[in-house]
Amino acid sequence: MPFTFEKDDVLNKNIPPDIIGVYYFLDSSDNILYIGKSIDVKKRISQHFYKGRKRLLSAYCRIRVVPMHSELEALLFESQEIKKYKPIFNRRLRKSKQVISLYSCKKNTSYSYYYLGRGSQQNDSLIDFMSFKSAKSFLTKLTSKFQLCEKINKLDKSSKMCFQFHLKKCNGACIKMESIEDYNTRYELSYSQIFKNPKDCCLTFNIDGVKTYVNIENNKVVKFGVKGKSTYSIDFPSYDEIKIVNMYKNRFSKNFEITVVSE
Repeated sequence: MPFTFEKDDVLNKNIPPDIIGVYYFLDSSDNILYIGKSIDVKKRISQHFYKGRKRLLSAYCRIRVVPMHSELEALLFESQEIKKYKPIFNRRLRKSKQVISLYSCKKNTSYSYYYLGRGSQQNDSLIDFMSFKSAKSFLTKLTSKFQLCEKINKLDKSSKMCFQFHLKKCNGACIKMESIEDYNTRYELSYSQIFKNPKDCCLTFNIDGVKTYVNIENNKVVKFGVKGKSTYSIDFPSYDEIKIVNMYKNRFSKNFEITVVSE
């Protein structure tokens, strides 16, 4: 159940301590100015007053708090709320207008490649990003890690060999110097290592007796919540949710289990 605290309540530090949750800075018309999350909302809000932006602090009139049961639940809920409302003071995703998706085109008789597409989420997309910059950065790093060709992956517009070939970081697929078989073997390796979870699975994190679950379908987070307490669907899927889950797996490597969903 959400709580609302007027400006005087906030200034008088009347927000209860130790609330895990997502909080909203609201203006006089209840327009959302900023969305954040914390495992201690009161402490995090007080930090805004010491290090926060003056424009935000002068514009807000009240703060709404939605309590959560776990940090992971709050992280995923916050990610969805920011995408839904795009608050003016949340720089992340503020300028996002269209989803950018990563696709794969596998070939047998020619070079396989990745490419980026603009538009709404498609079932055949590998990963969805909320900005072209983050999508291009991901594909550039993937291309470099497995010594793929930037020209073949549509990152280099050169008419002949790609720039990375001059730096000896491309084996020459762009000018057909490398065999299709060798290139596609490396491509398949890159494809298999994009995702750190099974394509369709359920991850359950048991932290201090609170069981937070995350359902993944076709490499995308589709649902999350706390067993016996809450359930949320993902309305704005992107790579952000996968990154949150993988970060949590790294932090709590001994506190989660994966159930693979059979096709």
